[in-house]
Amino acid sequence: RTSATPPPIHLRRRRHMGDTKVLDLSGEWKLVETDGDLDTFFKNLGYSWVVRKMAIMVMKGMFKTEKIKMSGGEFHCVETGAPMNKAFTQTYTLKVGGEKIEILEPSGKKVKVSAVWADDSKQKLKFVIEGEVPSIGYRFLSGGKMIVHAHCADKTGKLIGGDIRSVYERLGPKPEPQAPSSQAPAAPTQMAPPPPGKEETKMPK
Repeated sequence: RTSATPPPIHLRRRRHMGDTKVLDLSGEWKLVETDGDLDTFFKNLGYSWVVRKMAIMVMKGMFKTEKIKMSGGEFHCVETGAPMNKAFTQTYTLKVGGEKIEILEPSGKKVKVSAVWADDSKQKLKFVIEGEVPSIGYRFLSGGKMIVHAHCADKTGKLIGGDIRSVYERLGPKPEPQAPSSQAPAAPTQMAPPPPGKEETKMPK
């Protein structure tokens, strides 16, 4: 009895990966926790010791929400809130794997940012931010929460120490995609005929 030859490893891997849905961060999120090596992160940005301590305190209690929509390979985000500025807001749209765009930092400085998938599983987005001090950030889901993990980097993209890990909780249920209805329209209701031996009652004119 001849056994069937199994498919090559790379095909089996693709088949397995095809069963996994692509990361979808669509929805409204609220920042609930900030941790990481914030002191080294701000030190690499050139902040003094006093400013770093103040910045860390502000980051720990910062208000921020994000409304995200991911569709057709695009990442659309509306940010509200920033350190020392609850009224800060900006809207931007990134094409994953596309060109860099310009966005504002809460300080008002302009930086260029691009986004790609971190790996073939498409379960983590990688953001490359080009500013005075470059940084690399990752967005992914963990336990139903959105994690945004930023790292300081050098001009080559090598991590140089310092990180900020932000945890977001979803506000409300995840929006479900609207699928067109496949049901046929209902047939018009027909009146049943009267039972045998009984005439239909007629209303007087």
